[in-house]
Amino acid sequence: MKIMATIRSIDDIDLVKAKADAIVLTHKKLSSRYDHSFSTEDIKLCYKKAAKARLECYVLANDIFSDSTLNEAIEVINELENCNLFYIFGDYGLYNYFKERELTRKLVYMPDTLVTNYVDLDFMRELKIKGAFPSLEITADDVEIIGKNKKVKLYYKGFGNAVMFHSKRPLLSLYKNYKNVPFDFTRSKNNYIIEETRKEKYSIIENEHGTHIFQAGIHNILPALDVFAEELDYLFIDGTYLNYDDYLKCLDIYNDALLDMDHLNLYNKRLKEVFDNLTYDFIYEDSVFRKEDF
Repeated sequence: MKIMATIRSIDDIDLVKAKADAIVLTHKKLSSRYDHSFSTEDIKLCYKKAAKARLECYVLANDIFSDSTLNEAIEVINELENCNLFYIFGDYGLYNYFKERELTRKLVYMPDTLVTNYVDLDFMRELKIKGAFPSLEITADDVEIIGKNKKVKLYYKGFGNAVMFHSKRPLLSLYKNYKNVPFDFTRSKNNYIIEETRKEKYSIIENEHGTHIFQAGIHNILPALDVFAEELDYLFIDGTYLNYDDYLKCLDIYNDALLDMDHLNLYNKRLKEVFDNLTYDFIYEDSVFRKEDF
């Protein structure tokens, strides 16, 4: 199993090259959510440096595109055509662009919640893509079954902020204007909302791609890492919107845990000392759909 790590600058490659097998880059015209938008020239430099360090290089291209924004995304990708990059996508418009050029092997599908069973992965094989991410809203047992029956590479986001809602509308800006709020909070990463029927805080951000609401706490599979490690080809440890020093500690802990599967609870305890808001989402229990059951 290979580890994928988030970076925010070219220099970060030096910080993660001993902790990861692949890096994930972001660009504001491709990536729905990001801490740093690399320019195309910086992506080229990152690719060259990553290649020397024998790291695979992925670009997060997970936005849902309109005709105009798809054309802008394609312009960026065309500028990077000489780099051996992989793209993590969620929009079939982008897939069709790669299909026309017979480059679908460079694609990894990540539609957030849509991939929930191994038959979905069979369909991914027909698309001739490299791999896919299953939903975070299925159990570890389900991921294990998918892994045992997969026909393409199986990726999984094992740590990081997990989005639960995305709208193309700028909801924070609309709220600010409607309520005539005198200060601008729309670009802050520290906003949160609290639902009337729940006590948890849900982080909310707005950028040029719309409004994003995240699940309460940081998604974390460390206590069940032994189950996932058996079947996954790639484990994405995502540092987006996290303190980067703390994120690097997380990478270390996950790497240590992979070498010592008999003491996962001990490593999870270490991780709790770094991040006090870890959650385990649906890795042990199936989703609850009826509001009255909360």
